[in-house]
Amino acid sequence: AMKTTVCIIACTLVVSTFLSTLATADEPTLSWHDQGGVLYVSGGVGEAELDWIKNSGREFGLRLLLAERNGAYVAGVHVQISDRQGKMMLDIADAGPYLLAKLPTGTYRIDATYEGHRQSRQIHLRDGQPVNMSVLW
Repeated sequence: AMKTTVCIIACTLVVSTFLSTLATADEPTLSWHDQGGVLYVSGGVGEAELDWIKNSGREFGLRLLLAERNGAYVAGVHVQISDRQGKMMLDIADAGPYLLAKLPTGTYRIDATYEGHRQSRQIHLRDGQPVNMSVLW
């Protein structure tokens, strides 16, 4: 009787864990972050997150994709975005593979560092005209 009880408890745990995983599979774990008044979202690992990013991209001025040249997504990228005057607007230590940010109209410099290799880009954002940019290593 003891073995049966242990099995019932163990099997119930396995099933409930599986069911809770299924329940959360459709819920992307992405959340808005506010850094000094600039809203951003970073992520894109998994189908649900990618769908969310693709469908919500119009709300953001900047959509940045971080990847290797072979197309493989990368995460853990240090991204710094500064305005024309050099003021740091965003400083994210662990971004990727997507970074979406709501920045005011203006010209910005993006510095993205992955595994010690830094790439810089300049972008100009206008209201209602999202910029899609890829940074590849």
